[in-house]
Amino acid sequence: MWSSSLPTGTVSTDRSGDRTYPLDPPPTDEAATPTYPTRTELEAAARDRDRAVSEAKQLRTQVSMLRTELDRERSEREQVVERYEYLLADLQRLETERTDAGTFERVGARLDAMVETMVGYLR
Repeated sequence: MWSSSLPTGTVSTDRSGDRTYPLDPPPTDEAATPTYPTRTELEAAARDRDRAVSEAKQLRTQVSMLRTELDRERSEREQVVERYEYLLADLQRLETERTDAGTFERVGARLDAMVETMVGYLR
């Protein structure tokens, strides 16, 4: 390459003229360098994790207890329904067997007693 084809002029730092300094390298990004947590931050994170684990364990225990209670209540309701269905079947049987009005009154009184028992059980 001939020297006449090279740029002439003075070297300028303000990027003016034929020749300039090369561009400055881009500044290093502070976020690109990893920052490590301090001991205090690590201890705080460990305490937070321990609290979260403890709370999760308590919640699991509560859920388990609530499920057990719900299962018990469902079972009790099923027993009440079965007892009610048994009473209705028994009443229908007695009504078909009745021979006079006196028997019907006894069945009615028995049904009233059974309903009171059922209502008392539901409370």
